[in-house]
Amino acid sequence: MLGAASVRSLGIRGMTVAAIALVLSSCGILDRSQPPACPRVSIIGDAARVAKFRPGSRQDLTDLLFEAEITGLGGDCLYDEDGVTVDLTVFMTGARGPADLSRAGNVDYFIAIVGPDREILVKEGLSLRFDFADNRTRAALTDEVEQRIPLRSRARGPEYEIMVGFQLTADEIEQTRRRRAQ
Repeated sequence: MLGAASVRSLGIRGMTVAAIALVLSSCGILDRSQPPACPRVSIIGDAARVAKFRPGSRQDLTDLLFEAEITGLGGDCLYDEDGVTVDLTVFMTGARGPADLSRAGNVDYFIAIVGPDREILVKEGLSLRFDFADNRTRAALTDEVEQRIPLRSRARGPEYEIMVGFQLTADEIEQTRRRRAQ
């Protein structure tokens, strides 16, 4: 049989546990809700490949300096009270062409943040260099880039998209479309 002191002791312990739980839940420690999904990331189809030819050439295989392709995207995101930070990894492969004498190839690519209304909000240009050492004909690169999207509401994060592609000239876009149609 419990005495009055034991009942009071359980009541105080119970209130202490409840108070600790209230403090922890207000700090978010006990919050088990999942953050929203990360913004989508995608490779723009017409800008996923690039072929660089010797200047002034007919642009046939014998004039090819090198070609490159964006082969994949990876990464993760982290939400905070002001928005979302996306840690993006861009994977590329490159191949030397018959006209290459430098054993290297530079590519320009971009990362664009597209808003919910499909408007480009930010576009950042980046450059990478493929080095084909020791007479290798293929190379792979990985580039890690951080993108920040300010948000008024975390729930809006999945409405944004991050698009990646090579920065192409009008001729290179047309050439890519022709190659795809073959």
